[in-house]
Amino acid sequence: MARIKEETCKMDKKYLDAVIVGRRDLTDRIAEFTIGASDGSALQPGEAGSHIELRFGGQSGRFLRHYSLVGPLKRGRAPEPFWRIAVQREDRARGSAHIHSTFRVGTRLQISRPISAFRLAQDLPHTLLVAGGIGITPVIAMMRSLVLRGQPFKMFYAGANKAAMAYVGEVTQIGGDAVTL
Repeated sequence: MARIKEETCKMDKKYLDAVIVGRRDLTDRIAEFTIGASDGSALQPGEAGSHIELRFGGQSGRFLRHYSLVGPLKRGRAPEPFWRIAVQREDRARGSAHIHSTFRVGTRLQISRPISAFRLAQDLPHTLLVAGGIGITPVIAMMRSLVLRGQPFKMFYAGANKAAMAYVGEVTQIGGDAVTL
């Protein structure tokens, strides 16, 4: 019985202890960070379009930022045991600059569970997805969800130039002919 109460208490916490388990540069200003639970347990997948809160910056957690979950980058149905976010470095913004300069594999932080404030409408005859720049992050998960459900869609993804656009290869691989860059 004590074990159940302990696990229930853990689930009631707003923030989970997490660790950076991967980092990949996507462009010269955008990096992808793979986040895992610090105890090694699998993180549950979020709804397409979800975001998480990150608390970081030492013991005080001086930064609190929201980042969209990118979701799995493949067409398959298998969930990933971790979460991905992509952060665009803005030199005048303290949070993203701090993340780019300090987040490495092994960096500890706290994360919220997924928050679904940007939901994908269900069961529409056709969906139009539009993304620009770093705004692609929640839209990838939405596009993947539509592909897995076999629902028709069209997606337009724009950016200043192709070199500045994250996930171009993944977007075209998942979406195929439904994607226009």
